Amino acid sequence: MNLSKVKTPSSDTSQQTTTGTKLKEGSKKVYNYTAEKLGFRGLLIIGIVIGIIIFAIGLLLIAQSYIAIQDLYQMNNMGLIGTTQYNYSLYELYMQEANNAIIGAVGAIITAICLIIAAISPIKGQGTPYFSEFVRLGLLVFAAMMFYIAYMIIP
Repeated sequence: MNLSKVKTPSSDTSQQTTTGTKLKEGSKKVYNYTAEKLGFRGLLIIGIVIGIIIFAIGLLLIAQSYIAIQDLYQMNNMGLIGTTQYNYSLYELYMQEANNAIIGAVGAIITAICLIIAAISPIKGQGTPYFSEFVRLGLLVFAAMMFYIAYMIIP
């Protein structure tokens, strides 16, 4: 029996290197695939969508606060609550509405900033733009509208 031909775990470094190399190559392929598929343009689109979602949540919360204020006003007109309780509840609802407006404004500003970055990208001026000329113009108009809404939504 020739023991020099028997492979031991310590003497078999070629298999360990191959496994390590395969692991590195596999992780590099996954990273490159993700970067190619998502890219900077994809990140901008995700930022725009997240901003719009936050903005929509803020608008829904503002509508809910407005409905609660109308309900309180109706209860006061019918004499179901007293003046002191009405004034305190109205103040609380106005504070809630102001906080909800800030949430909506933050979503609008996030969306507007992502839209502006998408419209002027690539920032260094090298390479092809991520969007066509008309789409870039539309992105700037939409960003201006979102800034206007963020300004008007805050009481």
